[in-house]
Amino acid sequence: MEQGKEYYAFISYKREDEKWAKWLQDKLEHYRFPTNLNGRTDLPKNIRPTFRDVTDLNPGLLAEEINNALHNSEWLIVVCSPRSARSPWVCKEAQTFIDLGRADHIIPFVIEGNPFSNDITTECYPEALLNLTGSKELLAANINEMGRDAAAIKVVARMFNLRFDALWQRYQRAKRRRNILMAAFSLFTLCIGIAVYSYVTHQKYLADKAQMEKSIQMSYAEYFKCEKLFNEHKYVVSFKECKRVICSNLMIPDTLSSKFEYLLRMSYAAMQSDTLDISNKYVAEFPAMDWGEMPVVFSDDGDTVYIGCSGFSVLDTSTGKCINRSDFWPSDIRVIGERIYTYDDFDISIYDKHSLKKIANSKLTTGHEDYQMKVGSSADGKRVLTRSNSGAYNVYETITGHLINTFKQPASMASINYNGSIIAMNENEKLRLYRVDSGEQINEYNSLYAADLQFDMSGKWLLLYLKEYDGLNILNIDTKENYSIDSLYGQWGNSFNFDGSVYANKYIVSDDNRYIAIGSIIFDMADGSLFKKLHDSEKAMGLKIFPEAKKVIQVNWDKEIIEYTRNGEPMFKIKNVDFSNIINNDNTTEKYDIETDGRGKISIKNKNGILIGVISDLDGDIYHLSISPNERYILVNSLAIPSSLYDLSTGTIVQQFPFYPGYDGDLGFGVIGKDGNIYFKGLNTVFQYQLIPLEQLLNINIE
Repeated sequence: MEQGKEYYAFISYKREDEKWAKWLQDKLEHYRFPTNLNGRTDLPKNIRPTFRDVTDLNPGLLAEEINNALHNSEWLIVVCSPRSARSPWVCKEAQTFIDLGRADHIIPFVIEGNPFSNDITTECYPEALLNLTGSKELLAANINEMGRDAAAIKVVARMFNLRFDALWQRYQRAKRRRNILMAAFSLFTLCIGIAVYSYVTHQKYLADKAQMEKSIQMSYAEYFKCEKLFNEHKYVVSFKECKRVICSNLMIPDTLSSKFEYLLRMSYAAMQSDTLDISNKYVAEFPAMDWGEMPVVFSDDGDTVYIGCSGFSVLDTSTGKCINRSDFWPSDIRVIGERIYTYDDFDISIYDKHSLKKIANSKLTTGHEDYQMKVGSSADGKRVLTRSNSGAYNVYETITGHLINTFKQPASMASINYNGSIIAMNENEKLRLYRVDSGEQINEYNSLYAADLQFDMSGKWLLLYLKEYDGLNILNIDTKENYSIDSLYGQWGNSFNFDGSVYANKYIVSDDNRYIAIGSIIFDMADGSLFKKLHDSEKAMGLKIFPEAKKVIQVNWDKEIIEYTRNGEPMFKIKNVDFSNIINNDNTTEKYDIETDGRGKISIKNKNGILIGVISDLDGDIYHLSISPNERYILVNSLAIPSSLYDLSTGTIVQQFPFYPGYDGDLGFGVIGKDGNIYFKGLNTVFQYQLIPLEQLLNINIE
């Protein structure tokens, strides 16, 4: 550096070109000269300091600091671009350096545009350089012609009167050495990194594996706990626990995840429907009963209850108050229209429902039978069924007491339907149905053993109790509809009685044929599930179940009436819709290609050939498939196994339904409708199930 100079160079630039000014300053100040370059020993170790203006000043007057820096700089480096060419400030700094007589120490550093282009849009020299005598001789360093590194080296060569080629070759050799060293270092670092990464990854794998195994074990333990809660009918707790586990970070296998979803869905459905709670209790105004049984019959609307206990009482069920009372004490009651039929041994009396005055009475003509036991009566009260000591069954007309027909076919039990037109008889493993008037056999069921057989109180549903399995088959002999309950929880023997010894016509079916009470336990006939265990079950003598079990009235022998009300909805709703339209609107076969391999595996593709789901391990022949509108679920109906809902994304079961497609047309199978709900076909009914997406279920908060 010249004696008396403070800076090697002053860098002049336009503010928009500041990044290039910073880059050049950094390049110059970090440049290193060798101790001996072609015999030159006067070179500095570095080119430092250099001055770069970092303020915006009025170009009309050079600030004192800038002016001093220009006077104390050996070189002026002008960062040239069309922007700096139009800058009065850059021009003023260049002119000041020229006025100091140092024009030969100006180095243009061209980053953009062309010198002397005569075009204002591309001219990169400020006016001071254009007007400089011999300015064309200025040695500019142009990054567009030689690259930025070479341009910076050219600036250094000019400043120290060195050959550019010598500096450039040295720079390239040094750069190659640096690159080789950097590559070697990078390779070494990479090897070390790979080794460290492999070690850390392996340790993480072992830790993750141990954590996964622990998490899976925990998830199985959680599942068994949730399953136990569900089986104990603790649906609220089961729902909350399943939701917690699904939303947790446990590593749950797909097969187990589907089971959690199943429990979640079934818990929610049961929780919503099993909400039959006590709303009122009344003290009933009828005499207390200390022994035996008492007949209890409700009016069709449920507002009135008729009780035979130490006389005959008519009560208002909403208050328990006695409306009317009489001294006759029947062992069996039928309330038909405006009449009350009462049965005592073989004496039959008919009373006016309002005045309780006797209208008529009759006595059964037993003929030559030594002994007969009354088994029951038709629901309309017009016919009575008895059994003689010889095993024959007799049907009598109530009003006249005349014998209509005798059935001497062997049978351990028998029951009569709602209008007394059909008698059902069971012996060994055969159930036979006969027309009462003609004695003609109209049907026979083989391999069906019932430990008990009765029509329900309405006389429309024939109940066959399978003692070995503690189960129940329910058959409507008119419509052919049938249902089953797998477990009665030992309640069959506790069902309501007409008297102390005869279990006849006292199994209660709801008005909409949806629920059935065996004793004081109510079951859902649609899916056979337990719906509600009533309070004080050992005291219950009669029930009235309203449609959809919205209300249930219970009469106890200890002079108490309990009213239950329901806030939830049934799991399945009975819909009055045309199922054939639902089937016809199911376009699963039109929109999708379904391939089967004959080994229980099906693949579902859309018409573009894109695979949307694979279902494996199917058991039984496939009867019908139905895909949801959002392509999330597929309902698989297979013969002789429950209808199953699969998640197409995982191929796993998320829910099963207690409907079994048979070989007789459309009965028992389901379709996913356009509304996303599932519809199942009964003989005269259609059951609708609302399919709630899993994401929506998980967002439901239960207090």
